Amino acid sequence: MIKDILYVGTLDQIPLISVSLQSISKRHNNELNIHFIYYSQSCNSSFLKSLTYYSLRLGFNLTTYNLKDYFSNKSVLSIAHMPPHMWRLAAPVLIKSDSLLYIDSDTLVCNDLSGILEIDFNGNSICARVDYASKFEIFLSYVVGDKYSSNDPYLNSGVIAWDLKSSREARDTEAFVATALSNWEECFRPPYPQPDQIVLNLVFHKRWLKMNPTYNAFIREPEMVGAHILHFLGSTKPWSPRTPVKLTFQYWLYLLRTPYKLWNFSAFLKRFTNPELAP
Repeated sequence: MIKDILYVGTLDQIPLISVSLQSISKRHNNELNIHFIYYSQSCNSSFLKSLTYYSLRLGFNLTTYNLKDYFSNKSVLSIAHMPPHMWRLAAPVLIKSDSLLYIDSDTLVCNDLSGILEIDFNGNSICARVDYASKFEIFLSYVVGDKYSSNDPYLNSGVIAWDLKSSREARDTEAFVATALSNWEECFRPPYPQPDQIVLNLVFHKRWLKMNPTYNAFIREPEMVGAHILHFLGSTKPWSPRTPVKLTFQYWLYLLRTPYKLWNFSAFLKRFTNPELAP
């Protein structure tokens, strides 16, 4: 059974992470270990300190990993100098657990997670939901290879159940770095905004299970009903005009329970008061 949750991001994403933690605590308090991978040259961050105290208040054991402290590992050194969404690729090296659940910071846990925490990987390395780009058509426009077919599913990296033990044995972190560097222009050229997904789809090709989409439900799709994890991805952030105001209010109520009550306040206020915004 998975007992570890991973978040990754810059320090200014900590308010988002705190909301996600608050929503988890309503259903899994004192059952899970929380991990946070970040990269900062500063050791004195008020956001980081408040996250530590807040996690303890919720009953979670928080472990943080500043990538700069692990530069003796060449793969971690390379990953640290990639965009923040790539930092999760260092997880097999940094975190010693056998498995974990990675969750994007812009999420809200709405129901019990037992179904995904008790997953049987059945020889696969990860479990993730199929993205809107359910075929490899977009992917193949960036990376061309004989082993990839346009009929292959394309995973979304917002929520991932990850068999870290399997990844360590397969030396996946080294493969992530080699894949990113050898496909640098394809992975990072505009307009594609998720280079980590390209790398994950390449390295885990035919090594991943399809996740029930209710564990990574996108805003404004049918899976929102009965969702276990809501994912405010892309242009549907909690304060966005494309997000139903009811969800904005629900998210804001969680935010009020964190140490970051006034974070992004003007954006939330605009969402609540602008009559031109969609309901």
